[in-house]
Amino acid sequence: MTETATNFYNERQRVEIGLIKSLAVDEAYGIGKNGEIFDVTFGLYAAADLTAADGTVLPADGLIEILSLDENGKGTAATDLPFGSYYKEITNSAGLISDQISCHF
Repeated sequence: MTETATNFYNERQRVEIGLIKSLAVDEAYGIGKNGEIFDVTFGLYAAADLTAADGTVLPADGLIEILSLDENGKGTAATDLPFGSYYKEITNSAGLISDQISCHF
């Protein structure tokens, strides 16, 4: 009889979400060069229930994270995200039109 010991490690797959927002500049009206980009944030939401390994459930439409942008309009989610379906909504105090984008990983 022969025995062999072995170990397996299966790293959980993760997703990374980043975005870039550009703002129009209108020099005649003084719009777009006054730090308006810092007034823009994005809410990252679960599009469907997400169940953790311990059984905890983040319900669909649950807010996961609020993403802020840097001076170049870039933002990245810092949350350790599992594969799943997500969407984001823009919020702002700069009078911008809200948009919504869905993604599935």
